[in-house]
Amino acid sequence: MHETFSRLINRKDEEMFSFFQPDTQILLEYQPKHRHALTQKTRDCSAPPVDKSSEILPDQPLSERTICPYHHVLNYDEKRIPAAISEVECSCKEVKTPGGGSIHCEPMIYNMRVMVFDESCEKYVERVEKVALACVSVFSNHVSSGTVTHNKAPGAPI
Repeated sequence: MHETFSRLINRKDEEMFSFFQPDTQILLEYQPKHRHALTQKTRDCSAPPVDKSSEILPDQPLSERTICPYHHVLNYDEKRIPAAISEVECSCKEVKTPGGGSIHCEPMIYNMRVMVFDESCEKYVERVEKVALACVSVFSNHVSSGTVTHNKAPGAPI
């Protein structure tokens, strides 16, 4: 018993920790990729709209309850602290509504302070990077002219 406890304290029992720590070879082979998808896209943007208002439950994941679908991507820069930032990317630029219209989707941006190292990694400078936190529904950014088009001939009663 004393010998087992001693090996545990001195971390000389590799088998005992194998369940808790990943294989070092896997860690050496892992190469994070910038803009790598961390989660799957949840909806098809070209699919016809479905009214799911009666199917929404409060315990469903947010990605399934949102109007604008999104997925998470990895924002990775090895010369930055933090090197890896989980970021949201809108899956669709617009979403069709059951009434035949559409809703535009845009990322909600957060300005995050980071430290970026120079080429030799000896000095760093503070910088602000834009990070997408969410995908939100927005009104269209175009303005109608206010003119009305009629299908009847001019002079005919409306």
